[in-house]
Amino acid sequence: MAEFSIVGKKTPDHDAVPIVTGEAKYGVDVAFPGMLHGKVLYSPYPHARILNIDITKAERLTGVKAVITGKDTPRKPYKFPLGPTPEVMDTYIMTIDKARYTGDAVATVAAVDEDTAEEALDLIEVEYEILPVLNDLEEAMKPGAIEIHDYAENNILRTFVDGYGDVEKGFQESDHVREDTFKFPLASYMQPEPQGGVASYDAASGRFIFWSGAAWAYSFRSIIAYMLDVPYHRIRVITPFIGGSFGGRGTWVYPSHLCAALLSKKTGRPVKIVNTREEDFTHRCTYHKSKVTLKTGFKKDGALVAREVAIIYDIGAYSGFEAKMGTVSNACWFHAPFTLPNLKVKLVLVFTNTPPH
Repeated sequence: MAEFSIVGKKTPDHDAVPIVTGEAKYGVDVAFPGMLHGKVLYSPYPHARILNIDITKAERLTGVKAVITGKDTPRKPYKFPLGPTPEVMDTYIMTIDKARYTGDAVATVAAVDEDTAEEALDLIEVEYEILPVLNDLEEAMKPGAIEIHDYAENNILRTFVDGYGDVEKGFQESDHVREDTFKFPLASYMQPEPQGGVASYDAASGRFIFWSGAAWAYSFRSIIAYMLDVPYHRIRVITPFIGGSFGGRGTWVYPSHLCAALLSKKTGRPVKIVNTREEDFTHRCTYHKSKVTLKTGFKKDGALVAREVAIIYDIGAYSGFEAKMGTVSNACWFHAPFTLPNLKVKLVLVFTNTPPH
């Protein structure tokens, strides 16, 4: 039998000791000499048109090194590894026309310390036109409701219908048919470490380096490269210890990561931005609200014959990850792990003024 150095051998957990003793350094712990501290200004309104942004006072504040708004950013949308398709890619580093949820990024600043950066945010003057808020799925779908995105009629991103067999015939052959409706509330991740980290730009090479707790470093790298309009090979991601993921550090890149990169490029210094706990909850929702109507036909012995499913799924303010993953996670599991000869699933993806996935 072949002798292996690792396979079949007891190996120590090299991460355990520094984590237990507190010596482990996480993305939020990274610091460098001369590093600046960044903050992001988020919309306080769930739905509002942005009429004007005045950053003059913030720029004049002593200790402020840079102020950036959406107009200063590459207009490249989030390009998720698993969706959406290009025609509905609508999520940018910062919004320039309209805030679509409480937490839409409007501007960002870099300063010599956090207190100065916070003070600078208070000096940015944004003129908003408040718009009606849609946070109810069925209200958002009604004809005549204000549109969150111009391209989505009745705020419906897409409707998918899929399945197999003959559902109507299956119900006719069933001894019993039961119909139930389930409503699921919004939920969010609660990792011990908030999102954030440090970005550093080197003007000589045109390279960015990120120190962040990215669970999927290569996906993180590809999204950042696309949105910053930088070649993939000029992005480096260093992942320190990760303070909890549970799926929350996968394919999503937060505004704080991208704003830190833009501020670093403008100032020529490393920039650190770490979300507050409130900002973590504001920016991303783990599981959105949904309404599921489940109609099931079965025989007297319990054997399933047919199932029809209607799902209305809240994808929040932007198409993002859910434009494709919502379909996968909500529409393809209604047969497993059973033998089910007839299935029909209808999935409707609806925009509301709530955080995106």
